[in-house]
Amino acid sequence: MVKRKSNSETLVIVPAAGFGRRVGSPIAKEMLRVKVAALGARGVSKSLTEPMIAHCLDLAKTMNLAAHVIVRPEKKALVRYLKKRAQTQELSVQIVGVTREWPDTLLLSRPFWRAKNIVCLPDTRFRPLQIFKVIDQRLRRTPLVWATFKAKDLKCWGAVDLKHKTHAEKPTSWVAGARGWGLFGFQKRYGVRVLESLLKSTMNSRQSQGDGSEWRHLSISQAGVELDQFQDLARKSSRATLPHTTSQRP
Repeated sequence: MVKRKSNSETLVIVPAAGFGRRVGSPIAKEMLRVKVAALGARGVSKSLTEPMIAHCLDLAKTMNLAAHVIVRPEKKALVRYLKKRAQTQELSVQIVGVTREWPDTLLLSRPFWRAKNIVCLPDTRFRPLQIFKVIDQRLRRTPLVWATFKAKDLKCWGAVDLKHKTHAEKPTSWVAGARGWGLFGFQKRYGVRVLESLLKSTMNSRQSQGDGSEWRHLSISQAGVELDQFQDLARKSSRATLPHTTSQRP
């Protein structure tokens, strides 16, 4: 199959260098197979399975966007899978060592960044499926774009308060109007500021005493786009059938 030339201005970044302790599997969590619905030859719904990471990569391919996956060398099966996929879509693979937190991992991808970059977590499902295009369009005029969803309890989520330009990782407290985020996009020139701020929030969240210190102010222009549904698959075992409903992130 011949690869189509992607939109050269935009990159979908998938951080897949974590240890996956929550799923209790010795293999890369991104390779755990989950059920998906598909239509058979006669239009009858049937069940198929795919690796968790396939969703982000399939959407990038469908939207004609390049993808970049960050992975550790121990995840050999995942690396093989990615190299195979790279034959049919524009996909680069970056192998890194152990980092402190996920924003650190993303900072290591800086040499690969393009004018517009969209971060997609590999163990998530979300709707609308066109959200990459929505974020891409907003990034033309806004440095930072969050794809957000409503959640009553933000303690298990990354959160953002667009009104006050603040964000937090697993906050212990929040103001009315704060929302969870599922994906985000940033313009290249602002990437380091965004990810360093996310890193500080994540580190503060680990040490928080309920004083709100995990909330960080980021003084750049930001916008929010709406997610209809968001789910973190890693909070379920790979044996479960996972519906498209809102669930909790790590």
